[in-house]
Amino acid sequence: MPSAVYAHALPIMARSKTMIVWLLFFSSQIVSGFVAADDVTRQNNIVGPPIAQGQFHNLREPSGITALDEQTLIVIEDEASRALKRLAVTSRTNSASDLAGFTFEEFDQPNAKGFIQRRLLAPLDDLEGIARVSSSQFFIIGSHENASRGKHPNREKFALLTRDGNDIVSAAMRRDFFDQLIAHYPVLADIVDGSKKGKPRALNIEALAFDRKRQTLLIGLRTPLLDNKSIVVSLGNAIAYAQGAEPEFANALHIINLEKQGIRAMAYDDQSDKLVIVGKRESGSKKQSTLWIMAAALDSAPQRQTHDDKDLFRDVEGLTLLGGGLLFVRDSGNKPEKDNNHWFILKRSQLGLDR
Repeated sequence: MPSAVYAHALPIMARSKTMIVWLLFFSSQIVSGFVAADDVTRQNNIVGPPIAQGQFHNLREPSGITALDEQTLIVIEDEASRALKRLAVTSRTNSASDLAGFTFEEFDQPNAKGFIQRRLLAPLDDLEGIARVSSSQFFIIGSHENASRGKHPNREKFALLTRDGNDIVSAAMRRDFFDQLIAHYPVLADIVDGSKKGKPRALNIEALAFDRKRQTLLIGLRTPLLDNKSIVVSLGNAIAYAQGAEPEFANALHIINLEKQGIRAMAYDDQSDKLVIVGKRESGSKKQSTLWIMAAALDSAPQRQTHDDKDLFRDVEGLTLLGGGLLFVRDSGNKPEKDNNHWFILKRSQLGLDR
């Protein structure tokens, strides 16, 4: 129910005990400082097995990925020494539509072509989010973990990178995203103030998605949660902000019920105008990763995607639309016993994105 409806509905709903119950329920969905999406839908989509899966040669800890076009992908890792990588898509059948035949060539991706640009950006530490703007531009963001204590400034970077061919030819960067964020959302500042690294209340950015229909950057938080629900920050002028403008954040934080899970990865699907999210709990007995799909406008309930293999989305920290499918990449943390499948592909139809 849009917030504009509430003021008109209040006197009517208070006329009966039944209506009062509904009043209390709906009014709890809008609280000062954040707006909650509907509760989790119970119409779960059952996902079949991956159409393709495989290993990378050198990549072990990808924390995000985005496809700039059908042949080129950029991968981020959380280690500064290998922050950016480039993947070239190849196919055993030389067909971009042959998802089952996809393979990938891996290349180093210098973070800038010129010395000045490299000095501006480096080092890129603990990158956790990446999102395509166009075939030549993409955003990256650091985790900002422990930013409230100012301990790791190299993790507090937000940048717009521009490519020409295989080179990054320009970069626009901000180092004040955390300060701007908590200044705009006091409710978030109250939570993270005084928090410690790795604790549930600490700020930890884990995902980016660029809604190209609305030209809005969506920023997914791993922590903190609000009322056990995930937080998505909406930035309406992300390109201009990266270039020096004041941020145009949404009036309120978006609060999404992912059943106590924080956000680990996100991607925007242009064709369906939906947001694909991977979530995971920080603790407890239900720590397996889960896939969710919801409207990119963040105004409806997320739909849980289920699978017979409960570990299908284990360690997934990056996903991107690629051709007629979705490519998922795992951060295995350099654990050889988990390195059997670094990546896998699901068809759009498996996730109901063609409907």
